[in-house]
Amino acid sequence: MKIIAINGSPQPNGTTVTLLERAMKGARSRGAETKRVDLYRLNYKGCVSCFYCKRKDKPHGTCAVRDDLSPILTELKEADALLLGTPIYFDNITSGTVAFLERFLFSNYIWRGDSRLSPARSYTFPPSCTARVGSAPHCLSHTSSAGSVSDLLGIAANAAPTCAFGHKIRTAPSGSPASPPQWL
Repeated sequence: MKIIAINGSPQPNGTTVTLLERAMKGARSRGAETKRVDLYRLNYKGCVSCFYCKRKDKPHGTCAVRDDLSPILTELKEADALLLGTPIYFDNITSGTVAFLERFLFSNYIWRGDSRLSPARSYTFPPSCTARVGSAPHCLSHTSSAGSVSDLLGIAANAAPTCAFGHKIRTAPSGSPASPPQWL
């Protein structure tokens, strides 16, 4: 299994990188091949809406823009899984992540001819697969119901969840509305 982790944070050693590294470590321990891509080290731009990727005389999803992101987009088509990590700035994902998603997602959608797009490949996410970066600048919070993510992060099902730095985190009981993490 090949897993590519996309780091959408401009901070090279921040909590987003820590989360991605922990997830990749868990995946490697189960035999996966992993690679991390730091978007802010690349020179690239978002989609320019040229529709080259929709041409019928070219391989589907081929982006005409040639920059540092081009080989990454090609690699992602061969990957079995994608881990996407980004901090939230001004209530949104980072601008680098937006530009990446424009190029990755739009180029892989198929134009149906009726003013709608459909995904060229089906992407499914387990409903229990959740992890989020907490509001504290130095901690990650993982809910104990985070099945797949907990497994990748190496969190035992019966252990109290902790952040990447070992701080214990109280979480809402399974099935209750999500609440902000409380740091112990």
